Amino acid sequence: MLVVNRRAGERVYVGEDVVITVCATRRGHVRLGIAAPPEVRILREELSDHSLSSSEAPPSPLLATALPIAAAAS
Repeated sequence: MLVVNRRAGERVYVGEDVVITVCATRRGHVRLGIAAPPEVRILREELSDHSLSSSEAPPSPLLATALPIAAAAS
């Protein structure tokens, strides 16, 4: 596991297609923005018990929506 320190407004790049931005930190909470291609599935930990490869289950409304990288940079 890679552990990094970031301040609000700073970014971490994962590969060429995923950008994680620290939007805010407050009282032990961190707000992250994630820009990724639509085919990259982003799932919060509390929902990770569901199989990501299951095509039978309908998509959860609690899944995060990834913005295209160009839109996130604006």
